[in-house]
Amino acid sequence: MLNKIIAIAGILALSGFTYSQKSEIVNITWEDPVEVLDGEQSVLVPSMRGQYVTGKRPLFFYTHPVTNPNNSINVEIVSTESATSEDLLFLNKYNIQVGELDFEGKIASAQREYFLTLNLFPFVKQGAQIVRISSFEIIYTKEKPSFNHVSKDFVTSSVLTSGSGDWYKISVNQD
Repeated sequence: MLNKIIAIAGILALSGFTYSQKSEIVNITWEDPVEVLDGEQSVLVPSMRGQYVTGKRPLFFYTHPVTNPNNSINVEIVSTESATSEDLLFLNKYNIQVGELDFEGKIASAQREYFLTLNLFPFVKQGAQIVRISSFEIIYTKEKPSFNHVSKDFVTSSVLTSGSGDWYKISVNQD
């Protein structure tokens, strides 16, 4: 009886270890706004260290190697700071709506290695105030692997059956 209890406890411990959560804190280092030309107008764009301006909506891009492709991803805000007047002018000028936490995360593969890729809009609304995200936590939850079973749809009849026309076999000896 004691052996059964130990075996069950071991299985439960291993399954909890195998399908557990991991997390990491990512800091966003805000820098002075960058002056960018929009047509003939000069615009001050919010700037973050290591990030590039890509379009009118600022995004924080993050990538990190992971060992398991079967992770679900969640993000939680750890800390914020007040948005600057330049940030607010930029967001208003381009009519960029700010609301709840907005991110897109997925696991991508490259040469048999897996990477988390995350695009995060670095502004949120807290009450009536727009704030910058200065750090956030990425939470990886390992999931059981899903097996994609592809079923083939085989054709029941062929165009090469007798009575479907004249068919000729041609060979080419040289290009």
